[in-house]
Amino acid sequence: MGWLLKLATGNPINLLYLAGIIAIAAAGVGGTTAWTVQGWRLDAANARTDKVQASFDGFKAQVAAEGKVAQERANAQAAKDKLTKETADAENARVTAALRADITKLRRERDSARVSTVPAAPAGSGRPDLACFDRSGLESALRGLLGDIRGLVDQGAAATLDLNTAKAWAQTP
Repeated sequence: MGWLLKLATGNPINLLYLAGIIAIAAAGVGGTTAWTVQGWRLDAANARTDKVQASFDGFKAQVAAEGKVAQERANAQAAKDKLTKETADAENARVTAALRADITKLRRERDSARVSTVPAAPAGSGRPDLACFDRSGLESALRGLLGDIRGLVDQGAAATLDLNTAKAWAQTP
C-alpha cells in the first residue's frame, strides 16, 4: 500500500488516473449491483404477472364453459318452447274451427226459421198501417244490429279461446 501512496504523491497525474480507475470500478460495481437487483425485481414482477395471467386464463376458461352450458340449456328450452307453442297453436286452430262451425250451424238454423224480429200486429188492431214505425225499416235496422252484435260476440269468443290457449301454454311445465 505504501508504494501506491508513493506513486500517487510522486506525480499528480497518477493521482488523477487512480481516481479515474476508482470511479470506473465503483461505477462498474454499482451498475452490476443495480443490474442484478433490477433483474430480481423484474423476475418477481414477471412471476406475479404469470400468476395473474394463469388466473385470468382459468377464469376465461371457466366463463366459456359456463357460457356453453347456459347456451345449451337455452337452446333446449327454446326447442321445448317452440314445440309447446306449435302444439298450442294447433289446438287453438282446431278449437277455433270447431267454434266457427258451431256458430255457423246455429245461425243457419235461426235464419232458416225466418223468424221475424218485429212481432206481428195484434189481431184486433183496426189499422196496422198507422203504427208509429215502419215495420220493414225496423226489421232491417234490428237485423243490422243483430249482425253487429254477432260480430262482437265472434270476436269475444275468439279472444276467449286465444286467452285460454295462452293460459294453458303458460301453465305447461
